[in-house]
Amino acid sequence: QRWPSLAPGEWPVLDLHSHGPIRAFFSQEDRRDTGMEVIVAGVVGRLDQQVPELLLSLFACGIEVQVSMPMELDGQFKFVKSIKVLQS
Repeated sequence: QRWPSLAPGEWPVLDLHSHGPIRAFFSQEDRRDTGMEVIVAGVVGRLDQQVPELLLSLFACGIEVQVSMPMELDGQFKFVKSIKVLQS
């Protein structure tokens, strides 16, 4: 089961995981896991560096929109992708 049991009317809105010391990226398995959900997913990577990477995407019904910001988040995370739309 992908998600814990949720009450009626509750939905997951964020799927976040880490790749530890390797770079932040969405694997094909990560993309398959989202299926036809509408959810924000994030991957944190390079946790062994002073400024880890954070990759965020909005998944909506098989479409992925990668999201980033041209700044560091209070000096704590480096966003690693520009905005683009990917069809699954």
